[in-house]
Amino acid sequence: MANKPIATPEMLNAVRESAGAAYQASVPVATIANLQDVGNPIITYSANANAFLNTLMNKIVATIVRRAIWENPLQILRKEAMPLGMDVEEVHTNPAKEQDYDGTETGMADLLKMHKPDSVAAWYRMNRQSKYSVTINNDQLSQAFVSWANLEAFIGQIVDSLYNANTIDEFKYTKQLVSDAITGDKLVTIEAAAPVDATTGRAFQVALRNLSMQFTFPSIKYNPYKKMGGTTDRTTWTKMEDQIILIRADVAANVGVEVLSAAFNISYTDYLARQIIVDDFASENTLAVLADKKAFYISEKLRKFAEFYNPSALNWQYYYHAWDTFSLAPFYNCVAIKSPA
Repeated sequence: MANKPIATPEMLNAVRESAGAAYQASVPVATIANLQDVGNPIITYSANANAFLNTLMNKIVATIVRRAIWENPLQILRKEAMPLGMDVEEVHTNPAKEQDYDGTETGMADLLKMHKPDSVAAWYRMNRQSKYSVTINNDQLSQAFVSWANLEAFIGQIVDSLYNANTIDEFKYTKQLVSDAITGDKLVTIEAAAPVDATTGRAFQVALRNLSMQFTFPSIKYNPYKKMGGTTDRTTWTKMEDQIILIRADVAANVGVEVLSAAFNISYTDYLARQIIVDDFASENTLAVLADKKAFYISEKLRKFAEFYNPSALNWQYYYHAWDTFSLAPFYNCVAIKSPA
C-alpha cells in the first residue's frame, strides 16, 4: 500500500496547534480545499512564516514524516541517548580466581588479606559533532502553497537534505567503526572460504555455527580487549540470544537465510532479528562479523535544530546538529570472519 502523503490538512493543523495564539488567529484551519488560504497569511507575514517553519522543523518533520527517512539497518546497535557529560565509563570484572582450602593457621591468616576484584575500565568519549544546513527562501515558501504536491515536495526536500543525510552518515560511521577495527587489527579474526556454491556455503555455515557455539563458553579468545590496548586477559561469554551477525549482502544471498538460521539452530524469523545486512566492509575479504550485541557503544548525545533568519536575503537558514559517541566496547565477544587473502 502506498505511503500516506507527507503534506496533508492534518499536518498543517498540527503545525497550527503548536505555533501559538497569534498564528492561530491569522491562519485558518486547513482543509483539502483551502491550501492557498492557509498559505497566504504564512507567506505574507514574516512572523507567521517563522512560526510555521520553526514548528515544522522542530516538531512536525521529526514525527509525521518519519516514514520518508531511509532506515539505517545498523540502527539497532545504538544505545539509549546520553544527554549529559562527554564520557561514559564501563567496568569489566573477571571471575574470581579459585583458591585451595587451607584449614591451618596459614589459611586462617588469609582472612585479613585483601582480594581485590580483577576490574578494568573502558571510557567512551563523544567523537562526532556534525551539523547539516538547509536554506529556505521566500520564493520556495511561496511556491510550496501553490498545491499539495508542491508542499509535499517542499517538505520532502527538507527531509532529504537534513534527516536522510544524518541517517546515511550514521550508517556510514557505524560501518566504519567495524571496518577500522578490522583493518587496524583490533578484532579477533577467523578464516572461512567465501561462499559461492553449496559446498563453500556449507563450510561457511559450519564455521559460523562453531564460532557461535564457542561464544557461549567463558573464554579469553574472542573479545578484543588486548588487541585494543588492554594488558590483561578478560573472560567473557555471550548467550546465543545475545549474538548478532553483520553480514555482507552478497554472502547472505549466496548462503541463504535458511542455511544461516540453521547455523544458529533457530527459526528463520528469529534469525532475521539477529542478521544485519551491510553492503560491504572496508576490508574486501571480510565476509561477516559475529558479535555480542553489547560490543558496540553507539549513543546519541544531541539532536537539535538551530535557525537564523536573514532579512536581507529573505531566507531562513536551518542547522541540524547531530552529536554521537561511536566506539567498540572491548569487553564483549566480537569476531570477524574473513576469506583467505
